[in-house]
Amino acid sequence: MKKYLCLFLFFFLLASCSKDDDKSISVDTTTVELNALVIGSNNTHSIVVTGSNDVTYSSENSAVATVSNTGLISAITCGETYIDVESDESSAKIKVTVVPVYSTYSEPILNFTSTKSEVINQAGSKYTETTSTTGSAILYSNYSTKAPFAMYMFNSSNKLIASVILVKIAYISELAKFLAERYVVIDTNGTDYIALMVNGVSTTTDTMGVGLISYNSSYYEVMYFPYTSSTKTMKATNNNINQYRDLINKALEYNKIY
Repeated sequence: MKKYLCLFLFFFLLASCSKDDDKSISVDTTTVELNALVIGSNNTHSIVVTGSNDVTYSSENSAVATVSNTGLISAITCGETYIDVESDESSAKIKVTVVPVYSTYSEPILNFTSTKSEVINQAGSKYTETTSTTGSAILYSNYSTKAPFAMYMFNSSNKLIASVILVKIAYISELAKFLAERYVVIDTNGTDYIALMVNGVSTTTDTMGVGLISYNSSYYEVMYFPYTSSTKTMKATNNNINQYRDLINKALEYNKIY
C-alpha cells in the first residue's frame, strides 16, 4: 500500500498592518479543498507544516497573494488564489481569499451594458442631468461622507460608458490604498491621470480601466470605464479619458462643483 505523508497545516496571524482574529486552522491533505483562508489585503499569514522538512510553496496567482519559501503568505489584491504546498510524498492545495480592508466608498454601478433607466432604477431618482451633443450625465450628491458625488455618463444611445466618483482630497492616502487593494496599477505616467489601473492581471482578463485623476484643489476623481481591446494602449486610454472630460466638466460646473 502506498504510504501517504499526512501534512497538517496550521495558519496563524503574524504581525501585519491590521490585526485579524488569531485562529488556527488544521487542514488534512485529504480534505484540504474544503478548507480556505480569508485574509485582509496587506496582511500576512504563515503556514506551518509538520511531517516533512523538505517542503516547497507556490502561489497560483501572485497578483492576489504571494508565498515565501518559508510559507509566509502575503495578501496583495482582492481576489482568490490557491497556495500549493508540496513535499516528496504528498501535497496540499490551500484556497486563499483576499478581502478588502478599506471602505472609502461603495463602488458605483459598473455594468457597462446598463441603460440610463436601469442605472436610475438602481441608483435612485434624486439626480441632476446634463446633456451634450455626444451624450448625457447624471450626478448624485451626498453619495458618501468621503466621496460626496457620483456621476454616470451615457452615450447618445443611453448606454452607460463611464462611472465617476469624486473623493475629498483629505482622503487621498486612504483612497490610494482603497484602489490598490482592488486593482492592478499598470501606469503612472499618463498625461490625463495620476494612475491607471485595471481589474485583471493580464490583457486577456482585464475588462475595466480605473483612472485616478486630480480634479481640483478639493477633489480627486476616480473614473471607471470599459477597457476593451481598442483601448488597451496608453495613447488610446488617454484619448478615451479625454472623450469624457468635456461632459464631466460640464456636469460638475452645472452643479457648481469647483
